Amino acid sequence: MKQRKITIVTISIIIIIAIAIYLAIYWRNKEVANLKKQAGAMIRIVEDYRKRYKKLPQYEADMHLDLPDDYPISYAITNDSTVYVVGFQIAPFKSMYYSSDTKSWSTQ
Repeated sequence: MKQRKITIVTISIIIIIAIAIYLAIYWRNKEVANLKKQAGAMIRIVEDYRKRYKKLPQYEADMHLDLPDDYPISYAITNDSTVYVVGFQIAPFKSMYYSSDTKSWSTQ
């Protein structure tokens, strides 16, 4: 009888831990998807700017965006001003970025 209670408690703890891990992964994936959506909006703005002015904006301010100081999406161009990246941090020392030359997302 005592062995059965221990087994039930152990299984219950394992189930609770598994649910907690699943929820943490689910919410993190949802947050990354939301950041990718926000970055996608910035990519469209950069592409519109490029079409209108025939060049890439040097800075985010050139696009006349009203972004808060702690906005999680960043924008940068290469030294030759032909390629840009839009990215965000997904973990300490880990970022996700979109490169205009490959038109794909990568992690760094």
